[in-house]
Amino acid sequence: MIYNVVCEICYDREYIYPCFLEVFGELTSDIYGSGGTVGSGAVKVNGIKSDCMAIFEWSLLRRLDFIRFNELYLTCVIRDKYTEIVKHRTRWAFDISTGELISELQEEIP
Repeated sequence: MIYNVVCEICYDREYIYPCFLEVFGELTSDIYGSGGTVGSGAVKVNGIKSDCMAIFEWSLLRRLDFIRFNELYLTCVIRDKYTEIVKHRTRWAFDISTGELISELQEEIP
């Protein structure tokens, strides 16, 4: 899912995989580092050779403690860098301990 977003905003094939690793690393670091205290955050990704950027916003159902079931909500908004027009919005829900996808909601942008 995150890889697909990176592919959508990065047109440089040589940059896609390093960008994915950077985004995934930053996102997981943010979630596991801040999830026990703040429970939400955001990671911004600028596209390469495109006029788009993606913003991943995450939030947890409850603070991260690994004792009980916890849902991670991840919202991705892709927008034009210059006009700020939203091109695509998707929201996923995951079980944080297993990574299992619970639900996916895609919003069509006219």
